Amino acid sequence: MIVRQQISNIRPRRGFTLVELLVAISLLGIMATMIGMALSSAQGDARRARAKLQVAKIREILLHRWDDYMVMQMPVSIGGTKQRQASRERARVRLALLRDRMRIEMPDRITDLASPAQTWVTAVRTAPGTYAAATADSVTVPLFDIYRERVVQTYVALGKLPASAVYADVFPGGMDPLPPSTTDDDLWTREHQSAECLYLILSAMNFAGRPALDAFRPSEIADTDGDSMPEIVDPWGTPIAWARWPAGYWVGISETDPVTDFGPDGFDLLNGSLRYRDTSFPDPFNLQPLVVSAGPDGEFDTRFLNGTDPNSTVEISYVGAQFRIVFGGLNEIDPYYVNTDLADADNDYTKGGFEGVGSRADLDGDGYDAAVDNIISSEL
Repeated sequence: MIVRQQISNIRPRRGFTLVELLVAISLLGIMATMIGMALSSAQGDARRARAKLQVAKIREILLHRWDDYMVMQMPVSIGGTKQRQASRERARVRLALLRDRMRIEMPDRITDLASPAQTWVTAVRTAPGTYAAATADSVTVPLFDIYRERVVQTYVALGKLPASAVYADVFPGGMDPLPPSTTDDDLWTREHQSAECLYLILSAMNFAGRPALDAFRPSEIADTDGDSMPEIVDPWGTPIAWARWPAGYWVGISETDPVTDFGPDGFDLLNGSLRYRDTSFPDPFNLQPLVVSAGPDGEFDTRFLNGTDPNSTVEISYVGAQFRIVFGGLNEIDPYYVNTDLADADNDYTKGGFEGVGSRADLDGDGYDAAVDNIISSEL
């Protein structure tokens, strides 16, 4: 009887206590957070890996054409002078013509397509500091007309321009002055012009026996600024930018000076550049193009000096007098351009005053260097 009574007094538990439920919920919350963080981290890692592949792929395609310029023949002829003297002049003019061709065939800004190939006056030295004009040479660049026609036809197909339109119609009244305003009426806008020029280049190239654009999925092509000019976008949806002559980037990572670290200009083996003659300029160094993804934050904090920098009123037009080296009545395109609005007085990249294309800067003024998470072709 006693045993039965004790057994009958034992009742089965019907559930958990409040404390036990709270502990279980807390544990589940912690586990869910950990799983979410792990998934988010894995997704972020996957996006970064994809962006690296994109940037590396674009760089490889661009360098395929870049290397062709090293051995490209230019129509330069100089006669009636000593061979040694003529060779240096020939090298200088070839360099001027070559850079002009690169400007057109590999544009990284709208202004590169604003002017056709230039005529560069060939000259020979008759005395120290004295040059006499000899002949005039220019280069025919078919891609100039191809690029411009593709831009026009983009807007003709959308009904924004008539079938009879020409390239100037894309920019009514000429390109709007800087800084851009809400009243700008250009059809092709500056916001992502670097990425849009990159798309133009790829659209006219073949790589590994196929159109270069075939290397990108449809999801990697977009029009983020709504100007109907496509861009290659990274996994975070930001257009991938590029710079043909990013002198500011290379100066920024140089530990001593760019010539020592990266060597002389590979396109100018005979030192024909006017920079070698005008000692007020540092010597030219080996430049390589730059392809940049802004990373997870979508911010470049990198100077492209193409009208998109909010604190710059200077937009590079490499054919303009302001953006050339002039010496002894001669001139040439200056890939090492220094923005005098931003650099300190000496404008000498060996003294830390260089603010050229590709240099890092806090462009949005938030006190944070958003370039730290950029994915850059040269660092892969």
